[in-house]
Amino acid sequence: MFAFAKFYTLTLNKQNPAAMSHIKLLLLLASLSCLSLHCKKESELDKLPAATNYGAKTCGCLINGKAFRGDRYSKLFEGTYHDAMVEMEVELEDERIYFRTEGIITKAGDYFIPCYAPAKHLFVFVNTEEYYASDFNPTGYAFLRITRLDSLQHIIAGQFDFTLFNTSGTASVHVSNGRFDLRYAP
Repeated sequence: MFAFAKFYTLTLNKQNPAAMSHIKLLLLLASLSCLSLHCKKESELDKLPAATNYGAKTCGCLINGKAFRGDRYSKLFEGTYHDAMVEMEVELEDERIYFRTEGIITKAGDYFIPCYAPAKHLFVFVNTEEYYASDFNPTGYAFLRITRLDSLQHIIAGQFDFTLFNTSGTASVHVSNGRFDLRYAP
């Protein structure tokens, strides 16, 4: 292509110098547009694991817009399902997310879980600076969507979203775009 463009521009240069400047401008714009397609910056959402449902042992979410990604290579990755209870804990270097629901998850579907019952349901995020939990948000709800609950293959997968507050109620974290996929022990 470049050889043709060079030949074509040399030919145009001799015949019409104004047309030559238009061709150079078009070539420059085409080159810049090709470069911009290849320089796409990865978003925080792109850093999360895919929302799968085959027991991939993954968990990820955005915490105040920042990617939090756990998998089988994380410092700690535990998840279980039994007696209609889901429990998940993922710890990275200096952050940990944990949630537990008791007695309500019986099939795939959407669950709005009240935060005012910390003895039954608990959602927590801990980092080096602060402890955030659902029991400090007594009027809030957590959202949990179970996309697969397979008692034969022992797979549970889903999505989650919730807002947590610190002990004094003065700071919060929003956990969004959450997804998990795991195999649990029978």
